[in-house]
Amino acid sequence: MKRFTQHFGTALNTTAKCIAIGNGASSSIFMNFEDQGKAACEVIANDPTFDGEFSVVGNSQGGLLARYVVEKCTNLKGTVRNFATFGAPHYGVAKLPHCFHGIICNAVNYVIDMGIYWTLVQNYIAPAGYFRDVNHLDYYKQHSSFLPSLNNEVEFNQEAHDRFSNLNKVFLGMFAKDSMIYPASSAWFNELQPDGSILPFNETEAYNKDFLGLQKLYEEDRIVFHEFPGDHLQFSTDDIDEFVFLFWPLNY
Repeated sequence: MKRFTQHFGTALNTTAKCIAIGNGASSSIFMNFEDQGKAACEVIANDPTFDGEFSVVGNSQGGLLARYVVEKCTNLKGTVRNFATFGAPHYGVAKLPHCFHGIICNAVNYVIDMGIYWTLVQNYIAPAGYFRDVNHLDYYKQHSSFLPSLNNEVEFNQEAHDRFSNLNKVFLGMFAKDSMIYPASSAWFNELQPDGSILPFNETEAYNKDFLGLQKLYEEDRIVFHEFPGDHLQFSTDDIDEFVFLFWPLNY
């Protein structure tokens, strides 16, 4: 992550910082996701580096925190201009990482389905906050502690919608052989269906009812969908130069 951050700073000739939350890796797993988002807002709000326009970038579940900064950090002096994520589960995950198919994995995922929305699990297992059970969407919307709110699926938040739709540029990187998030194209806001098929983002209810502001971004050609050929987060700084900075203004 340090090398990744440094590359953005050097290539864009700007200050680049990695936003650390809690105790690092352990907090990313065992700290409630909403609390992680609020903590990120506080760190950014108290750093004068971010008092003007700035961009946010996130890898994997860090991409959800990056989007939280865009939508929910109302205490900032500055404004998020550009947004990029790599392998972020924007439309949730439906299975255990590295365990998508097979008798044992099916059994494990069934057990996870049964208890993923228990309050204790939602409060202390961060990835549970973006688990999206497509077979019980109403229950998911009622009991998930994070993703329904972030995706504006429950109580519509006009300010969050406007903050996201007013971004200058959005880059969404997906990994074709992703073994960490299922479905992989959740990184593009595509939606898993109960029969296992994938609904493209622009055919979802969220897009057609414009929960997030994706319509405006897409119609005005301000959003880029890019597919990397490998597994989760298998990309290089050369890939960033070629595919991200191609559309990203070099002064931001």
